[in-house]
Amino acid sequence: DSDSMLVVRLASLLTFPIFYFSIVSLKPFFEKKINFYGLLLSISLCSFIIEYFNLARGYGISMAFLMAGLLQTLLFFKTHRFKYFSLSLLCITGSVYSNLTLIPFALISLVYMSVFIILNRLYKWLAYIYLSLIPIGFAIYYSFYLRSINKLYLGSQDGFFATTIHSIAPYVWNIDHLYLNITLSLITVLILCSLCYKLYRSKKWFEPMVLFSFFFLFSILNILLQNKLLGINYPENRAALYLVVFFFTALYFTIDYLRIRFFSSLYI
Repeated sequence: DSDSMLVVRLASLLTFPIFYFSIVSLKPFFEKKINFYGLLLSISLCSFIIEYFNLARGYGISMAFLMAGLLQTLLFFKTHRFKYFSLSLLCITGSVYSNLTLIPFALISLVYMSVFIILNRLYKWLAYIYLSLIPIGFAIYYSFYLRSINKLYLGSQDGFFATTIHSIAPYVWNIDHLYLNITLSLITVLILCSLCYKLYRSKKWFEPMVLFSFFFLFSILNILLQNKLLGINYPENRAALYLVVFFFTALYFTIDYLRIRFFSSLYI
């Protein structure tokens, strides 16, 4: 118990290197390094993301663990090594206990890895997936308890764009206009179409562009379904931090993919 400004923020500050290292470690997965530096600059210069590592809240901590978990997942897909698999499970579980909002992403991560394990006949590792469901299951139970006592209050029922996008946009892009809705919608369609095209052409489900595009699109679907099915408020500002991170990662991996296929001559 301390009134020190540093002590109450220490956990968030200590996890920032984990977050930044996870972003930097994505570099080898880019074919054109200019796209990686675009991602790095976009996240490094986005005060909306960085500021949450200076607060005594779990938002920054949860994103650090989630991005570390997804990095370890990609390394697991690439190498089939158990250490990356186990680190991924630990980090993803840690993200949930830092921020219960990330429960759906933890669950979809476990499903994603389970599919990979089954396709590669690593069946004995499924036991670790089942074990991970125990702490995540408790977090799910606790989140429903919080909902029952009206503690999941952040946000509103005013709509996805009005509540979520318009609460983020002024802090990320310093604008809040109708044409931003149109621009973001078009980019989302671009990411969706690129993902579908890649899966149709290559059938490679376990690559970075697929993972981050899927997580970005899933984050939108998750928000909409939770509101329609469970009546949970549309998240605003800090509660939708993950949406910004997934947007940037999905966008730059999509650009990297499209430039490889259609605009590679621009780099020659």
